[in-house]
Amino acid sequence: MFFLNWLMNGLIGYFRYFSMIGLIINPDLKVTLGPNQLAWPNETEETKTGSFAETVVAPNTGRNTTITGSLAVLGIALAVFLYTYWSYSQTKGIQIPAAEIEAIRAKKDHKDIIVDVQTLPPMKGQVVIPLDSLGELIKIADALLKPVLHQTEVDKHAYYVTDGVTRYQYISAVYPEPEGTNGETPS
Repeated sequence: MFFLNWLMNGLIGYFRYFSMIGLIINPDLKVTLGPNQLAWPNETEETKTGSFAETVVAPNTGRNTTITGSLAVLGIALAVFLYTYWSYSQTKGIQIPAAEIEAIRAKKDHKDIIVDVQTLPPMKGQVVIPLDSLGELIKIADALLKPVLHQTEVDKHAYYVTDGVTRYQYISAVYPEPEGTNGETPS
């Protein structure tokens, strides 16, 4: 019943706002509800007999406002849709390199053991042992109770564990290095 009253009042309010009908008709709906019954009143409170003398078309003064508002909302919705589509199309083709994904995952999984550093201490008489995976380096760091030093360079992520004169390293290149360079820079 509440929904019916709400719907009727909403429709009547709409017509009252956009036309002159609300000035002529007062449509208050009064009903008595009981279990499994709907009883309408037998008489209306006020009735008048008569006929329409003339028909007058009332101007709809809110029509232009309604059209303008609807077009504004449609324009804003279209602009939001176009921006969303453009933003999606700009980021769709971007690929994250595997080394970057590996670095993010390693920081997340081993945040208690991996430490970011800007520069490494100089290598004086140290033996460098290259490793094939970051997992191996983390096992060594756990066994030696040493932190993994993470250094980010332009095209690679380097991970190191230093134990006295031995430095264990894993280098994850963002772009594969050309064959035959073995990670060395030409001089």
